[in-house]
Amino acid sequence: YAPGAGSPAAAEGVVVTESTDPDRRKVEVPLSGTMNRAPVAVVGELPISAPGATVTLDGSASSDPDGHAPLTFAWSLQASPIGSTARPSPGDAPQAELSLDLPGEYVVQLQVVDALGCRSPPAFAEVLAKPAEKLVVELVWDKHESDLDLHMVPEGQQFFGPTDCYYAEGNMRPDWGVPGSSDDDPVLARDALTGFGPEIITYAEPAPGGYRVMAHFYSDHRASDPTTMATVRVYVFGALRSELRRELPR
Repeated sequence: YAPGAGSPAAAEGVVVTESTDPDRRKVEVPLSGTMNRAPVAVVGELPISAPGATVTLDGSASSDPDGHAPLTFAWSLQASPIGSTARPSPGDAPQAELSLDLPGEYVVQLQVVDALGCRSPPAFAEVLAKPAEKLVVELVWDKHESDLDLHMVPEGQQFFGPTDCYYAEGNMRPDWGVPGSSDDDPVLARDALTGFGPEIITYAEPAPGGYRVMAHFYSDHRASDPTTMATVRVYVFGALRSELRRELPR
């Protein structure tokens, strides 16, 4: 016999043994037992947040129907944006923190274990790291010695020109829209001088039209093996819309 989902929490029965003993041909052994029901993991709802924010993961509403306390907690990350290094911390407490290091969707899992060792089914929660900017372009790479630079220009314009959004002084926020207004211009939000990035360009209100993006190999800092894999990701309203990878020789 094995208890199932519809079995009672407690049960009683009798085991009857028959033998050839003339003095005791039948022996009845009473049995009783209780079922250790699985605890229930509960994750509090997570709000939409901005990239770079830290959110609190709350599992304190988790419980055990049989009262087998204390519960132990196990947080894990089941999905995250490509390139993210985020992890719940601490991973074994009722509440943990998660740093949203990149735009995109994160899926968190919580399981709890009661004092008798019974594990709960997993509970999941999703959180979206949504930038205020409608368009975000990100560059990362795989070599620590390499220095790659992210560039973005309107269609038809030249890289390293006055409309190029990149690290040079005066070009980190080039004037693309109304002359003299910075509200309608892209911004080099993060510049990384060595691996592994990211370099990030944000554009709050993209004008209609197309844009060209370039990953420029600026320096290998005399690395013995300078060949570098560059990855460019394009996010629209916080969701990953395109990812391009290319190996760059020096």
